[in-house]
This record gives sequence, C-alpha cells and structure tokens, in this order.
Amino acid sequence: MKKTGVLSVALACLVTSPALALVTSKIADECQDAEQAISKLYEVMDKALVDGDIKTLEPMFVHEYMAVHPDGKIFTGEQEKRDFVSRDVVITVSQTTVMKVRVFGDTAVVIGKSTTKGKTKGHDWGGDYRFTDVWLKRDGSWKCASSQSTTIEKP
Repeated sequence: MKKTGVLSVALACLVTSPALALVTSKIADECQDAEQAISKLYEVMDKALVDGDIKTLEPMFVHEYMAVHPDGKIFTGEQEKRDFVSRDVVITVSQTTVMKVRVFGDTAVVIGKSTTKGKTKGHDWGGDYRFTDVWLKRDGSWKCASSQSTTIEKP
C-alpha cells in the first residue's frame, strides 16, 4: 500500500471513531457554553455601562485592553476607565444585539451590533454601531481584550 493509502485508511478510521465523536461533541459543548457565557457578559456590560457601575465593568476587561472608536481614535482601558469614572463619558443607552460568537480555544471573536447613546463632556452622541471584540479566557473567566466599532450609516 502506498503511504497516501495508509494515511487515508488511518484518517478514515479516526474520523469514524467513537472516541473522536466524543471529543468533537465535548468541544462543541464547550464552544456553546462559551458563546452563552460571552452573550450573557454583554447583557451585564450593557446594564453596568448605563448604571455607571465600574466595579462590575472593570473585571470584564484585561489590563491591556485597547479600543478603536468609530472616529478611528485608539484608547487604552485606563483612558476609558478614567473618562467613565470622571463622568466625562456618560452612557444613557447601551443595547447589544445581533451577535455572532466564534470560539477558538481560549480566544473568542464577537461580531455584533449595538445601539449606544451618551454624552462626552456634555456633547450628545449615539447611534447604531457594528463592532468586533476579542475575548480571552483568563483564570477561568472571559475578559474583553480589544474592541473596534464602526458607525452604521443610515440609508
């Protein structure tokens, strides 16, 4: 038998193996649990943003967090925390919808839509945004590492 023939037979056996089915099922369950956990974190985050609850928000982000805002400006987590705590930025509406969570081991990428309104130093802003967030699983908890958002233009 040629080497490629042996490899094909070995792969065929592996693919039909009950052990592989069990492993695949476990991975699917873990991914589904991760998707559900991250979706729930957005619900908690939305409420905490509107409530001004920094104690709930802070542990949801890695220390190295960075964000790209719709205007293209880059902010560190420390900058965003400072603006939030000082009330230079006040969120009045935060509603995350239409999410797709893709899990890759201890990393997840989320693409979604949010409606957010607020004030920055007294100036109103808001709208619908498409976002991409990267989450990392650290010490058993999912934490947001990076965010990028883009304004959804009205037709």
